[in-house]
Amino acid sequence: MKVESRIHCGHVVSFRATDQANFIETAHPAGSRLANHAHEAPHLAILQEGAYFERIGGDCFLRLPGDRVFYPEFLEHENRFGRLPAKCLNVETLDGSLPTLIPEFESPVLKKLRRLAQRGRATSTRDLAREMGYHPVYLSRMFRKAFGTSLGEFLKTCRVRRSADLIFRADLALAEIALESGYYDQSHLTNELNLLTGFTPNELRRLANN
Repeated sequence: MKVESRIHCGHVVSFRATDQANFIETAHPAGSRLANHAHEAPHLAILQEGAYFERIGGDCFLRLPGDRVFYPEFLEHENRFGRLPAKCLNVETLDGSLPTLIPEFESPVLKKLRRLAQRGRATSTRDLAREMGYHPVYLSRMFRKAFGTSLGEFLKTCRVRRSADLIFRADLALAEIALESGYYDQSHLTNELNLLTGFTPNELRRLANN
């Protein structure tokens, strides 16, 4: 296992130091791999662009834009990048503590909306609107104003997360996983997963089983 110093893996795009923390932006080419490694300094990694497969011990994860992962010192992990390049912001507090980010206010309506989507209770904007008793246009505008992205894109991300979780943890055929995750069929699953993450379902399953 390789142990990294405070110089992070990948190509360092920018570095900024303050009295409380260091901010390091790193870029990772499509198709690259970071073999099993750990860091001397604990840090929070925020994925800004792209996607990557990660193995920590016996657990596998698909990291997507906006994901925040805290790595304690000397935590072993492996990363694989698909056909999309990725960019991360790494935050190291000088005392080694978990960085505290300013929490964003989220209304009860938005909390319920996100919870329903993440649990697979609704797979379209119309489904969400019907479940919550609001007009679809109203929900879409509220969501975009709060998060800067469309509700449709968020629903796609939720489907991708559910499908990846089933690929990693369930002994199901890909056609079953597609239906369980809210896709029309296996082809729909494959195309959307490949487009948004740079991995196909079979590639993720092979990585998890490797």
